[in-house]
Amino acid sequence: MERLDGSCFDWLGWRRGCIKDLLGLSHPVLRNNIPTLNKYALGFCLGDELVCRPKAGWVGVLFRIEEVEFWTHLTGAEFDALRRYRILHP
Repeated sequence: MERLDGSCFDWLGWRRGCIKDLLGLSHPVLRNNIPTLNKYALGFCLGDELVCRPKAGWVGVLFRIEEVEFWTHLTGAEFDALRRYRILHP
């Protein structure tokens, strides 16, 4: 997954909707949905480098489903699980 500039994470992408609705996630814990997240993840930015809604210790992840790009914050543990999954299941 590519590391992106913080300016790629804007208000419009953040406000496009809930990640659970957009990706059709049924379980509230994102760590349990790593295969789905992996399928749609485009890139990431460390939370303290985000231009919009910076959060130290978190990671912004950009997703695309069909023609819609959106992003959300993941905890460090969720992002680590996503990165490990991508390495094992490219």
